[in-house]
Order: sequence, then C-alpha cells, then structure tokens
Amino acid sequence: MSGSKVGDAQVSAPDLEVRLDPADHLEVIHEAPPSEPPPPAEPVRPSAPGPRPARHLRLLPAAYALSLVLTGAVNAPGSADEPVRTRAQALAARTVQPLDSLTMAGHPAPTPARLIGASEHGLAVWQGPAVGSGAAATVYTGALTGPDGTMQLTARPGAGVSTRDGSLVRLSVAGTLLTWYELGGGKRGNAYPQESRLDLATGEEPRSGSLAVREKPRGGEATTPYTQVDPDGKIAPTAKGKWLKFGDRSGRIIRHRQRWVLEHRTKGSAKITRVALPKGVTSDSGLDLVGDRFYTASSGRHPAVHLVQGRSVTRIAEIPPARYPVTSWALSAGSLHYTDRSAGRRKAAAVFGNVLHTDAGRIVLGDKTELTQLAGSSAGNRSVVPIAFSAGRGVLQNPGTATQWQLIDQGRTSALVAQRFVELPNNGRVRVTDDSPTVSGAYTLVAGQVFRPDGELLWTAPAASAQHGHDDLYGADVVYSVPKSGAGLAGVWSVDVERPLPVRLDPSSCEQAPLVATWAGQAAWTSCSRDRVTVQDLRTGEIRDVATGLGSIIGSDPQPITGLTLREGVLAWRDGEALSLVDLSDPASTPVVLPGATTGFALDGDLVAREVRLGEQLRRVVLEKLPFAVNLRPRLIAAAAPLGFTPDGDGKYDTWKPQFDVTRPVRDAVLRILGPAGRVVRTLPVTAPDGSTTLSDGSLRGLVWDGRSGAGTRLAVGQYTWELTAQALDGSGTLISAASPTRVRGTVEVSAVGPDRPDRRRAR
Repeated sequence: MSGSKVGDAQVSAPDLEVRLDPADHLEVIHEAPPSEPPPPAEPVRPSAPGPRPARHLRLLPAAYALSLVLTGAVNAPGSADEPVRTRAQALAARTVQPLDSLTMAGHPAPTPARLIGASEHGLAVWQGPAVGSGAAATVYTGALTGPDGTMQLTARPGAGVSTRDGSLVRLSVAGTLLTWYELGGGKRGNAYPQESRLDLATGEEPRSGSLAVREKPRGGEATTPYTQVDPDGKIAPTAKGKWLKFGDRSGRIIRHRQRWVLEHRTKGSAKITRVALPKGVTSDSGLDLVGDRFYTASSGRHPAVHLVQGRSVTRIAEIPPARYPVTSWALSAGSLHYTDRSAGRRKAAAVFGNVLHTDAGRIVLGDKTELTQLAGSSAGNRSVVPIAFSAGRGVLQNPGTATQWQLIDQGRTSALVAQRFVELPNNGRVRVTDDSPTVSGAYTLVAGQVFRPDGELLWTAPAASAQHGHDDLYGADVVYSVPKSGAGLAGVWSVDVERPLPVRLDPSSCEQAPLVATWAGQAAWTSCSRDRVTVQDLRTGEIRDVATGLGSIIGSDPQPITGLTLREGVLAWRDGEALSLVDLSDPASTPVVLPGATTGFALDGDLVAREVRLGEQLRRVVLEKLPFAVNLRPRLIAAAAPLGFTPDGDGKYDTWKPQFDVTRPVRDAVLRILGPAGRVVRTLPVTAPDGSTTLSDGSLRGLVWDGRSGAGTRLAVGQYTWELTAQALDGSGTLISAASPTRVRGTVEVSAVGPDRPDRRRAR
C-alpha cells in the first residue's frame, strides 16, 4: 500500500483501487460508458472487371529479369553467387560483431524519485529520466530483508510505462506484487483499463490472479492510495500537508523551519513525532508504512530509499542514478573526450577526458579529467555541441558566441579564433558555419580556415569550398573539395598550409562536392554519385577504389553516403545509418558493417566511438573495438617548432622550444641533437607535466634547447639534426614519421644573428 494520493484523473475511465481478493482470482468491474459501436460494415460488392492489360505489357517484368540474367548483371536464382535482394539481407551479409563494446554515459543527473509503495515483502520506487535523454522513467523493486537491512534495487524495464497516447498509469504495491493500471488514452480516451503485475522480488509476472480492480467508493471510506503517472510521463503532485492514514497510524511530509520533516502520530493520541528528513525528500517523495517503519525516497543526483523508525532515519538502498546523455565525443591518441549537460547551463556543456586502455582484450576507462572550459552549442543546431581533439590539443565552440572558437592545449586556452565571412554571388557577405571542426597536432581547421595554436591564421579555403564543400586535415596537410558551382576550382585538392601551393587530385565537376578525408600521406574522396571512394597515396600516387553502396538492391532506394573518415589502415563511412568499415591493409578486403543504426562515429587506432539509435528519441554512445586488426604503432602528426634560433643572450629567441604531437600514447620519449658529423651532442628526455615519462595523451611539451652541448659548452653556429624516439605505451612499436615508416628527424639552424621572427614552420 502506498500513502501518496492524488486527485481524480480527468478521463472517462473509472477511478480505481487495489484490493486483495480472498478468492485469489481476478475480478474486474468497469462501469464506464461503453464505447460507441463501430459503424456497420458496408457489404462487399464485386468490382467490375477492368480492361485486361496487353499481353506484351504483362511480360515486361519477366523479360527484364531474364535480360539481367543473360547479360550477367545479376545471377540466376538458386546459383551459388545469387546477389542479395533486399537492403536488410545486404546488411546482414556484411554485418560483423565488434571485438568488445563499452556503453558510455554522462554524469549523474538530478532526477525526481518517488516511493510507489511498500509491503512486508518489498517495495517499489519510480525514478524520472535525465533531462534530454529521451529515455522513459524507470521503476525499481527490492525485497525487504529485515527491519534495518539494506536492499538491492533492480530495474524493471517497461513497468509503469504507458502504451497508449494520453493515458494515465497508476501504480501500487500490495503483498508480493507491484501492480499498475493504464487508464484512458486512445482515440476516444475511454479505453478499457489494462492491468499488469510483477513480483517484487523476481520481476516475473505471477501466474494466478491475486488482486481485484474495483471502482473506488464514492463516500468517505478510506481507500488504497496509489501513485499516478500523468500522460506527460511525470508523477502527479501530492496534496501538501495532507495526513495519510495507514490503519491506526498517520503520517505526512511537510516543510518545517526551512526543512522537510516527517510528522507521524497514532490514532487517539495528540502526540506528534517530528523527524528531520535527508536532503532530496519532499512532500512529493511518497510515503508508506510497514509495521512501525515508514519508507520514503529522496531525489537528486544520488537518489535513495530511506527508512524512518521512531526518530531515526536510515538509508537502506541507493537508486542507480540516471545520467545525462553524452552530447558529443572525440577519439584521439588513446583518449576519449566527451560532453554532457551536467554544467547546468542551457547553451553550454561540460567537457571531460578519459584515458583508454585495454586489459585482456577489454576496453577500460582510465583516469578522468574535467576541463575548466565549457563547450557551446552550434549556431545552426542547439542540440549539437561540436568538439575536436588531437594529442592534447582541442577546439571548442565558445559558449554564448557561436562564431567564436576556443583553441585548447593540455587543458589551457591558447587562443580564441572567429569564423570567417565569405562573399558569395547573389548572397553578399555570409558567415561560414561549421559543426565539425578538425584538430590535427598544432593545426586547427574550422570554417575553412587553418590556425596555429596561438590563433595565427595560416590558410583560407576558397569561398565555394568553405560554404558548400568538404575538408579534412592531417598535420599541415589539408584535402578539400569544391562543387561545380566553384567554376574553374571544381574538384578535389590537396595543400600544405605551410607552403600553400594547391594540387588538384581529381578534376571531377560534381553538383555536390565530394566527401573528403586525409590521414598520414593518404587522401580519400567520393565520386560524384558517391557510389565509390578513391584512396590515393600522396607519395607514390597509388590508387585504390572502394565501392561504398550495399550493391544493387532490388526495391530499395540508395541511402546517402556521409561521414567519410580515414585513419591508420581504416576507411569508414555511413551508408544511411549503416557504419561501413574497410581494412586498407588488406588489398582484397571488402566493407563490413557494425550492427545497429549509427547516427555518428569517430575512429582512433583500433577503437570506434559511435552513437546508436535505439528509438525515436533514445540514443546510446558505445565504445567498440574494430572487428579487424590495425597498426597501432605511434606516428608523428607534426612538429611545431622554429626552424632556427639565436642563442646569443640578447633575450630574443635564445632557446629552441619544439612541440611534438603523436597519434598514440607513448613512453620514454627522447629528443637527441646531432652535430654535422652525426654525433649526438645533446640528449633531452621528454616528461609529462607530472614529471613522469608516460605521455598518455600523445602531446610532447616542455622541451628547451639552449644551443649548448650536454657538457654545457656553447656549440658552433650551423645546421643541426634533431631525432625524436619513443615507445608505444601498449608495446605496439616505436615512433615513426608523419607520412612514412621511417625515423622521426628534422633540422634546426643555430644562428649568430636571427630575423625579427624566426620561421615557425615544422620540419618534415
């Protein structure tokens, strides 16, 4: 029995109560006005025979099918190579399971909780969903083990959930059962009451009826109370200050001296016992009595069930906290960054980072950090929170200023940059928006512009590409596309933003700009029809073509190809909501599909983070291991360092401070300076901010060379070679260069007199 009452529902179904039936069988009494009878069905009249089609028209489908077989376009039915006929069959043929999966969730969200009821056998509690999650409320049940014993609550999916639009749901606990009734709803709002029951301990539906549904008495007789869920999915409020009767005991939760208290009394006694309640308990928390023990629930980030006996209050069960949905995520250098709405601001999201590693093949979340910066929502879509990260660097939308971006390095804001304006024919001056910025090492690509960490603008894409094309970035290399409307610029281009001399990779003039992607000296782009992806090695010119679609599917329209992504040995895209993956290390590989409807994804190493659609509004972010092996050897993204410096003691450019970004977590990184003869003259170990030699985010900072040898001797003016070595943290190999499997090397000039500002470009 539950002691939380609400007023009568405004529906045409009768008011109900729950009673134990001594005969142990179900009895339903329903006195609502019957529904209007359906109109009589019209008699079926035979239709008049229409004109018969010409014989040659009726033979066309068969002739067309025969022509497909004869020309080899499809195989004959029953042959060993018979093609897949439907999209569902095509997906099933390509679908493979990931090697491991981990579901992601945001931080605990403050949610309402309410005790449904308690009995000597157990209790049930209702918990609302987190705001913006799209999830339904959850009912938990638990078995009572003793007067002061704690209990384990178990979620009962579907319990108390409405199945008809506009209906009310009333829940109650009696004996061993949780029972709920769905009232009203439907087209006329007077649908017959529907009863469901679960055992409090097992969650199973009982085999025999033990409760009765009856019309509530209209007099002043005490009735069994209940908890009501309104059509909007929220618990109906309780009349504040009203005493609830439980046999010869009464109780109520009221506000007293700025806090919530439980007042209870015994029939025939004027004495009122008042007990202070924990934070989160209010008059809407629900109340029930078993023996001399009151039960209630607290709301908030850490909801719980509480027992009140006499003047003591005991927390007997924790309600699993509902969590904020993950609003955006990024994978890079073995770390996951994500946002949720736990910041409590309408236009801003909190940003968190987790180091990832594997243990016996299982994905494990490591240490978590929270950034001091907040991420703003997209200017075009407030539900989108665009973020991007790469080896300790990142870019976030500036909250409240949708045209401004924060550049992040190791948790600090290094610069603020603004989106650009472009001049478009017939449209005048238009600001470029971007929901998918890119960071790669020391370079950030946002709205068709590439910036250094200090906010210096390096390169600007053509207006037609920035407004209607696509682009991607690896280190200082950008691949971008221009649609047919870009006139002589149409096609796919590659450019080194430090030496901006664009090279056209594909001259195709497409109505819609091709999708593009780039990674470590490779570029990929779609054909005009997006039924094919070309992958080109920019060093050798070698080309591989990959078919994107699910083949010729009879009776199915082609799905849009989106999200083209290129990573170490992996090519990926979405075919509609099917995430397709290709193992580029195997020349004979064909696309495989991960199960479920993917609405967005990100790749890093052998991991994929993706959002899977589970319903109209319900989505879940999962981390998964790719279904095939990939090369996890760490690779240099770029070296952000001056090409020279002047250690002359004048206070200007006296030291060389290179910064390196790599694709994987590394350890034992060392920078060696070699003289003209190839002899090591200085060795500089690389350490993390905490002093350790483990660089878990792939960012190598804090290096300083003053132009002296290891013995402290000033070295001669001239050109020196630097060499960077490191070991993969997971043991997958040593560090290789940005675009080839060679040692990581570059040069630096030691000068007597330097320019006003030494060239800051990175060495290849």
